Amino acid sequence: MSPPKQGIISKSEIQNAFEGQDGQRFPIILTTEEVGQLLHVSKKTIYEWVRKGNLDKTYIKRGKRRLFLRNKLIDKMFNGKDWN
Repeated sequence: MSPPKQGIISKSEIQNAFEGQDGQRFPIILTTEEVGQLLHVSKKTIYEWVRKGNLDKTYIKRGKRRLFLRNKLIDKMFNGKDWN
């Protein structure tokens, strides 16, 4: 039996990355625009990833707005399954 797969980045590393100024710039709950800034991609790219289901379970939708959970988003980006 093989050991459990280790992620690229741990939950504590994610949390530590957002201490200080980056934690103020990118709070725990992010808008679509802030996610684009964090990941260095356009809002259009974020909408495309959402449409394809690549960001499932990283956000909640309230009305027309999506509110992303920063740490879940980073965990999914670095430790989630590959996107095709």
